[in-house]
Amino acid sequence: MGLSKNEYERDRYPRYGLSNPEMVESELWRQLLAGDNEAARSYGHSDYNGPWSRLNRDYTSNRRMARPGPRWSGRGRYGQSQTRMPDGRIIFTGGTIEDFYDPDFCIYNDVIVRNSNGTFDIYLYPPEIFPPTDFHTATRIGHVIYLIGGLGYIDLRRPGETQVLRLDTRSFVMEKLEVLGYAPGWIYEHTASSVDSDHSIDLCGGEIVLSDKKTTEKFEQRVTLDLQTLRWC
Repeated sequence: MGLSKNEYERDRYPRYGLSNPEMVESELWRQLLAGDNEAARSYGHSDYNGPWSRLNRDYTSNRRMARPGPRWSGRGRYGQSQTRMPDGRIIFTGGTIEDFYDPDFCIYNDVIVRNSNGTFDIYLYPPEIFPPTDFHTATRIGHVIYLIGGLGYIDLRRPGETQVLRLDTRSFVMEKLEVLGYAPGWIYEHTASSVDSDHSIDLCGGEIVLSDKKTTEKFEQRVTLDLQTLRWC
């Protein structure tokens, strides 16, 4: 892999960003994203032993930062959005690896860009700006991507609210939006589409997390996010 021991130890685990955004220079992550078989074999398996029984019972975001903990993975994520850009880039956001029963279970809050030449750029974010997010929607309006909803770790779910984020694909700054009106709730696995000449986004379907943060119900309505007024209607 051409990596030092320090580089390997630094990058073997997921981490949060220190700025908005933090662009990562990680040869290990780029090799894994490119499907380098030698890198994957060298990556091996994490040594959970004693700590694994504790991790297996932890559904919260604390598990992500446990050491030893889940290995970083950029491939094979569930609930990760993919947005194709006019210039040939594909922008991947968030996603999760497996579920709580898996040693590498992790919900991510990163942005991975696959450039048209096959190279990758990786951006990290502080969790208060971009919380770990999966099963959201990503709707491109010009150079901006609106990320709506998501399931997330159980302790970070906010029943009654709907997470709306805006990603600028020029600077990769992420912005958490405050939206007025009656929100559909903590929605995930829904669909979203731009309407009204890209002035609004329609949401329908999916599931809503209820007040206990565990139980869900089907969302059988259609709601619209007005992008000019930032209001649900």
